[in-house]
Amino acid sequence: MSISSQIMAVSLVAIVGIANPSAMVTKARAGMLVTGGSQPLSPEFVYRVFAGHSADWGGGSYAFWAPDGVFYSVNTAEQSLGYGKWYATSSGRMCYEADWVWRQDFGVEQKAVKTCTRFRMDPGGEMWSTTGNQTGPWFPFTTDNLTLGNSVAPIYSAMYSRMGLPLRQ
Repeated sequence: MSISSQIMAVSLVAIVGIANPSAMVTKARAGMLVTGGSQPLSPEFVYRVFAGHSADWGGGSYAFWAPDGVFYSVNTAEQSLGYGKWYATSSGRMCYEADWVWRQDFGVEQKAVKTCTRFRMDPGGEMWSTTGNQTGPWFPFTTDNLTLGNSVAPIYSAMYSRMGLPLRQ
């Protein structure tokens, strides 16, 4: 699997909040039950969920969504970093556009990636998410992997330095 495919897979798993990818089958079936009665979340609600929070995506991957719109992520297992911006849209999506860098052979590779996740609330009050289109697949969303504050900065800075990249201002 290419590094960009791994980044996209990690993004899906992280945003959905699934630590065990084998659980995706069960959750995907449940996700198909999101009905027309569900509503997209407001951009203010989506912003409040992520702004100022760090996520433990599992497998050595972490992300931080700064209140000012800065996004960064680190994957210690794959030795990759992402840095860019994030925002909430009027259609209930949270997007981040990041430049991802990783060690490849004797150099550093880079790729720009945009990932958007849609969020909806069903009539029972459960949040759902998908990185697909309106037809899904939809997955139950949990904030269990989110913590208030920036726990990613020290890991990000250390890896950034180890990769021999100049520090960002």
